[in-house]
Amino acid sequence: MYEKKLNNLTPGGSNCYIVIKMLRLWDCIIPPSNIFMGIDFLAIDSEGSTMHGCIPLEIADHFSPILEEGKIYAIHGISEEVGRFPRYHFCFASYYDIVWRDDSCYHLTDIVGILEAVTDVSLITLPNNKGSVFKRDLFVLLISGHKIRITLWDSKTNDLDMTLIFRLEHQPVLAIAGLNIRNHSNQRHINTCSATKFYIDPDIQETAQLRRRFPYNGSFVTLVHASEIDTNHYFAYSSAEDTTIKELLYKNPSAIQVSLTPTKTCRHLPTCHNNELLFCFQQVKFKVTGRILRLLHAAGWYYHSCQKCSSGLHQTSSGYQCRIHGRIVPRKNLRISLIINHAGFNIQAVVFGTLAYRLTGVDITMLDLAERMNFKRIPTVAEHILYREYEFILGILNCSYGPTLTYKIFRFLPLEK
Repeated sequence: MYEKKLNNLTPGGSNCYIVIKMLRLWDCIIPPSNIFMGIDFLAIDSEGSTMHGCIPLEIADHFSPILEEGKIYAIHGISEEVGRFPRYHFCFASYYDIVWRDDSCYHLTDIVGILEAVTDVSLITLPNNKGSVFKRDLFVLLISGHKIRITLWDSKTNDLDMTLIFRLEHQPVLAIAGLNIRNHSNQRHINTCSATKFYIDPDIQETAQLRRRFPYNGSFVTLVHASEIDTNHYFAYSSAEDTTIKELLYKNPSAIQVSLTPTKTCRHLPTCHNNELLFCFQQVKFKVTGRILRLLHAAGWYYHSCQKCSSGLHQTSSGYQCRIHGRIVPRKNLRISLIINHAGFNIQAVVFGTLAYRLTGVDITMLDLAERMNFKRIPTVAEHILYREYEFILGILNCSYGPTLTYKIFRFLPLEK
């Protein structure tokens, strides 16, 4: 029996053994039912080659007490020549990688940046009687200068040592491995999963690069109350342009999208040629004040989405088709259209999904059969928002539902009790 390196392994097996270091170990849990499928791990050998391994559920109990992160294994744990093995292995995504990834991306995402702010842990009630989960948000500054929001769910809210972070006299470099990027209503959501791991000020070259790019300025990590994130805290839609509904009516649609500076090639994207520059378009958002004048019943109040990725579905003669998952049983998601008025000027807006539930109180599971079946009549529970004044964050939709531009609601804040 002889030792083989990971990059020399071939299918079929051979009379050899490997010496590996366990970089990460995690329980493989499938949400939202939280089904335990086994143990996954990321291992590395002395040459820096890595391997993702799976331990099936049937034997997970046997290996769980044996394997530990940071230990080196052959047939059994060894301690010789520990320094030959790298301590970390990451594949960090740039801001533009994040923009292009969505539900169809097969791999999880690693991200590194300066941790600027965190929210406290809050209990979130899910719509449609799906229970409740714990949530914490992180605000991270990437080396490109872009700020992103990362959401920690359930048990992962406790995995990050906030006591240690708040005791630091600086904003730490935070490397996060194993994140899941989802695309919901054309917005990227970066979420933790059971594979996610956190590393504070890791000894890697990206830490040094971030320190050079953003020298210490005396700032500490900011603690933000969770309720502020969806209301008036500057981390939430801080770049939204203050305007009025009247001014929106005179906006040039082509000016509502602005291109970011190209900073990388996209030779790895199948739709691009070598040496072409990647341009990312970021939608401008607007902050306006107005009253909800009426609900647009004729536009309907729900749409059918994929149960696996929440993307909209295309209806065919044989049923509903998802562009990613093919033919699938659809799920109803809220889509409420309404008219917002201010100073005699009106615009049309649409609110989707969970935000629509929070604004209107429409819960599909709580409706009687007649209301569920009446697509052209928004349930009466939504009428309590009429004539109430709100502050809205709006962005233009990709298409219009009427003769004028239609806007999407990204956030709302009641301005009266």
